[in-house]
Amino acid sequence: MLLLMTFLGRPTDKESLSKYQRDEWGRLNGETCVIELSGLAAHNSKVPRDRTSFLQERITTIRAKMLHYKPALVVMYGMGEKLHFEEIIQQRFPPGNIVKLGPTIVALTLHPVSWGDRASDHYWEQLGQELRRLRS
Repeated sequence: MLLLMTFLGRPTDKESLSKYQRDEWGRLNGETCVIELSGLAAHNSKVPRDRTSFLQERITTIRAKMLHYKPALVVMYGMGEKLHFEEIIQQRFPPGNIVKLGPTIVALTLHPVSWGDRASDHYWEQLGQELRRLRS
C-alpha cells in the first residue's frame, strides 16, 4: 500500500495507510484488484497446496483481464514467480524489473512478507516514486 499511495501521490503516514487498507484495499468496485497466482488459500507458501492445477488458466485469465481493463499499475510480488509473471506479460523483465504493457506499468518486486525487513519503507517509497515518474 505504501508503494501504491506513493505512486498515486496520496498521504503515506501510518494512519492513512491503515485507513486505506481497512476501507478500500481490494474492495469490490474499488480501485485495486488483489489476486494470487494460486487460487487455493494458504497462510504462506510453505503450507502444502496444489499450486499447479489451475496455474495456466489463472495466467491466461490474469493476462486477459489486464489487457481488457488496462490498469495504470500492476505489481507482481515475489521473484520466485518471475517465470510465471513473464508468461503473463509475454516478455522477459529487463534489469530493474519494470515494463510497460500498453498503458499499464508492470513492476516485479520483492515479496513484502517473505523478505521481512529487507523490503524497507524506503524501498517501497522509492519504487512508488519511480513508477509515478514513468506514468507521467
